[in-house]
Amino acid sequence: MSFKYSVLLDPLSLLQSWSYDHDNPCSWRGVLCNNDFRVVTLSLPNSKLAGSIPSDLGFLQNLQSLDLSNNSLNGSLPVEFFAAGELRFLDLSNNLFSGEIPASVGDMHNLQTLNLSDNILAGKLPANLASLGSLTEVSLKNNYFSGELPGGWRSVQFLDISSNLINGSLPPDFSGDSLRYLNVSYNQISGEVPPDVGDGFPRNATVDFSFNNLTGSIPDSPVFLNQKSISFSGNPGLCGTPTRNPCPIPSSPAAVTPTSTPALAAIPKTLGSNPESDSVGPENNKSNNRTGLRPGVIIGIIVGDIAGIGILALVFFYVYRYKKKNNMQKNAQSLEEQSNRFVKWSCLRKSQETDETEEEDEEEEHQGPGEAKKGTLVTIDGGEKELEVETLLKADEEVS
Repeated sequence: MSFKYSVLLDPLSLLQSWSYDHDNPCSWRGVLCNNDFRVVTLSLPNSKLAGSIPSDLGFLQNLQSLDLSNNSLNGSLPVEFFAAGELRFLDLSNNLFSGEIPASVGDMHNLQTLNLSDNILAGKLPANLASLGSLTEVSLKNNYFSGELPGGWRSVQFLDISSNLINGSLPPDFSGDSLRYLNVSYNQISGEVPPDVGDGFPRNATVDFSFNNLTGSIPDSPVFLNQKSISFSGNPGLCGTPTRNPCPIPSSPAAVTPTSTPALAAIPKTLGSNPESDSVGPENNKSNNRTGLRPGVIIGIIVGDIAGIGILALVFFYVYRYKKKNNMQKNAQSLEEQSNRFVKWSCLRKSQETDETEEEDEEEEHQGPGEAKKGTLVTIDGGEKELEVETLLKADEEVS
């Protein structure tokens, strides 16, 4: 009844039959009892219930199965809720539960199935959860769990912790011979895969390490070799046979004994300079052929160089023609501008001369045919006095 009063919305009226008027709750919707009229099962999945879970549910000492999946229940998981020591099946998936998983979950020693997927749960996973000996199925996917992944899970057959915020590295004791399915994809797990991980996994188990930050080589465990490459995708630093990304072979520099002085060792040796190599015979010739460039490679290099030079020459020629064309256009424009200026100046000069001629004709008409024109001279030394013809004649007589 505490659970009924904690439910705020019951659009399907599934809890309408729950009442204190009944002698026992065994006839209520979603409730099953044992022969002693003790509640052993509460199952109301897909019921569109909205509300929270009261801590009183943990006082049902005979409760073995609780299924409230696919509802709209919210709030945190009360500590007292995990006091039901006989609980074997717990499914609260696809709700709106938040907060952390209480450490009291480690007291549920009979728990076999735990499904808290698709909620808003966060925080670290309790270490004692992985040590539950009866736990076989665990689904915590699509939450916000963080921190490192605890080791153990010896009895677990199905483990899905995908799409969380789990970080750190994989625990070295993360193995179990009962495992059938392991999914830790879409997390932030980093570091190398420990060599002992997977040793106890069955050969036909399914493992998914995709989209993490794992690096290094994958151990040569049979279970990993049987996985598809997609199970390791999204880890750029991961290499090995299952990933189709071969690991680089570490190169150990061989000790080289110098056969000449350091000054001469830097000079490249010509053919026939080493008498030992000339006296070995066909075997040495084969090794020289392996180390030298083949004729086809040399011809390809030469052809590539010639083609590159030809392309550069074409580019320079094109740039030259382009600049030359621009210069010619600029010269033509300047000549056209000078020509226009010359035409304007000629027209102006011609008009001035025409005006002067007309003025002279008008003066001749006023003076008449018998009168001589009088001219004036102007000094060019800066004086303002004008010189007439009579003054000049007089000056000439005085000189003579």
